[in-house]
Amino acid sequence: MELAAQQPDVGCDLLNQLMSVAPKRMLFRQLDGCVRAVLSDSYRCLDNYDLVFTALEVAQSVDADVLQCTMSDDKMRIKLIARSMWQTLNAGGGRANGMFKAGDLGNPEWREANGIGELGLEDTINDTGGHIVFPTCTISNSETGAGSSQVEFGLCDGACFNMQTFDKKVRSVHLGSKLELGIFSEETIAADSKAIMCKMTDAIKACFNPAVFQKHIMLRVGAQKDIIEAPTMAVDNVVKALDINEDDRDRLLSYFVKDYAMTRDGLSQAVSRMAQDEFDNVDKSADFEAYAGKLIEQPALIR
Repeated sequence: MELAAQQPDVGCDLLNQLMSVAPKRMLFRQLDGCVRAVLSDSYRCLDNYDLVFTALEVAQSVDADVLQCTMSDDKMRIKLIARSMWQTLNAGGGRANGMFKAGDLGNPEWREANGIGELGLEDTINDTGGHIVFPTCTISNSETGAGSSQVEFGLCDGACFNMQTFDKKVRSVHLGSKLELGIFSEETIAADSKAIMCKMTDAIKACFNPAVFQKHIMLRVGAQKDIIEAPTMAVDNVVKALDINEDDRDRLLSYFVKDYAMTRDGLSQAVSRMAQDEFDNVDKSADFEAYAGKLIEQPALIR
């Protein structure tokens, strides 16, 4: 990278020489004249464009809305939410247990950046007067070999719009057969891609299955009963287990003791709240949401 930045012509000549010494077929992905990735010739292209339209079609069929859509250099993510499917969940203490309006405990800049106010979620939350939770579905994809295409179930809390992502409903790696010339027709390749999209479609629908939603609500209920008597120690354990840096550790502890119940569920919410502060770094934000889900599914992380 340094050679390419400082001496691009030399870097180009060196790359050409290396490729001529050991020639092999490779797949280059580029955009606007820039190479985005150099990949194996067995890389299966699952383009963001196709996945976006698949997600939007399914969202319409299950009465879900787009909650977020983010793009980094390597990953696209679409998060869907079903605002008509919700359940009241006891907040279990902390500032989130008091009277609040929708999103009061969240990051206002994050809410504005994601257009949360345009979804009508606030009306549902404020009308119920309780701590309610919605199901979400996160669809992610990389066109540059930085991970598989996948669909993940999640939850969104009305008090702060914190989000947790949980188990993967489907995961499709970008690995297919080598692109042997003259063997596979365009129709065959298209049929292979269609089969993958069918799996993605079923997985998105499964995220809004009431039984799946209820299963994770019960996991949250169990996490609310898991009392944390030493919050500093619990945060240190989580930071170590999830490889969170020290600067983030202090912010996490502050959110936890200030706003949330002294339970495993409360700590999960504090971790999720960290994601909203990273809306300029969408990959790190997604990591925090995944960490929050792990705390619900893996009680041992706090000990």
